Formats: sequence, C-alpha cells, structure tokens
Amino acid sequence: GKSILDLGCAEGLISKHLVANHGARLSVGLTSVASQVDSGRKQCDGVAVTIRQQDLNKYAAVPELDLQFDCVLMLSILHKLHNPGGFLLRALPAAADIVIVRLPAPVINDARSGFKPYDHRPVMRQWFDLVDEPTGPRGEYCGIWRRRENI
Repeated sequence: GKSILDLGCAEGLISKHLVANHGARLSVGLTSVASQVDSGRKQCDGVAVTIRQQDLNKYAAVPELDLQFDCVLMLSILHKLHNPGGFLLRALPAAADIVIVRLPAPVINDARSGFKPYDHRPVMRQWFDLVDEPTGPRGEYCGIWRRRENI
C-alpha cells in the first residue's frame, strides 16, 4: 500500500514491478528522456504507474500531487546530474519515510557534474538515518535511508 516516487525511472520497470508484484499502491516516475516516457507508458499500461518527462537538473517537485511519497527511489541518477547536492535538497522533502540511493560509489565523480567529487551522505544525514548499505548486484553502492521521526 505504499506510494513511490522513482526519480530517474527510465521506462518505469522497477516501479511496475513494485506495484504489480509487491503491493505498492502507486508509483510516479520521472525521467528526462522522452522516448523512455512513451515506451514506459506502454509497458506499464494497466498498472498504477505514471511516467512523466522532467529534466531532473531542474527538478522542483511533483506539483499537482502535493504530497509526500512513502518511498523515494534515486537509482543510478545522482551522478548524472549537474548539481547532485542541489537536487537532493529539492527532492528530499518528497520523502515521507524511505529513500533508496544507488550509485557507482558513495562518492561520485562524474563529467556531468564537472568532475567535482560529491558525497551525498552528509546531506542525507541531516534528515535521515542510514538503515543499511548493501552492495548492489554489480558491486555498486546502495544506501537505504529512513526519515527521522522528530523532523
């Protein structure tokens, strides 16, 4: 029965899986790539998954929904943005409970952000507690964060 915001959802297949097979109530996925929106909408037809195109470098919120999501997914997206820290500050208010981050490494250093090393964990620790840091299936960093109740 959880709601999901999938930032950088590509074609929404993870969202589809969570709704169709794991009982999530709904998922809203945002991707910057127009062709992924069309493909994802076809693949997620009949499932409570909405896919929208949005430049995540300019992400502000999902305005017409005006709500928080139980879970926010940021799977392999932060390192692709011009300003990962600014994006986090704009995106984290949408997370009511859990944020899951997957990256090539905890400290990212990518051409898209001007090869400025960036560690997302200090920003996350302002509002969230780290629950687990499992290694992903390809050896990538994964962080599972839970919002502190006193915030």
